[in-house]
Amino acid sequence: MENNTFSIGCNVLGGDNAPAHPDNAIFPGWRDLAVICNVLHQWDFEVPLNKNLAFKRELVSVIQPAIEAVTPGTGVYLNEMDPWYEGDWKTEMYGTNYNRLLNIKHTYDADALLWGLFAVGSE
Repeated sequence: MENNTFSIGCNVLGGDNAPAHPDNAIFPGWRDLAVICNVLHQWDFEVPLNKNLAFKRELVSVIQPAIEAVTPGTGVYLNEMDPWYEGDWKTEMYGTNYNRLLNIKHTYDADALLWGLFAVGSE
């Protein structure tokens, strides 16, 4: 990752001290986490586009999988998901809630009018 940078941003969560939560669509793993971290690429406008894209590819195909390997089950928010993500987005974003959310999607949006990259039913 020569001549480029990335950062890791972390948010502190409640962990085991968090109050009880209702059964909703939040990623189940977040109920017990103390911290969640995200990798961010700092775009360098001073270098050619191909260098930024190569660095981004390394983050997506090398760095992110390495982080996921040592932090399994930590999940990610939809708005934080990298469009180039190559992993199991259903598990990372929705966990055990995915099938229930997909049934809701089919019930209320049977014609798939609403769509988003990595959103429920977007496969």
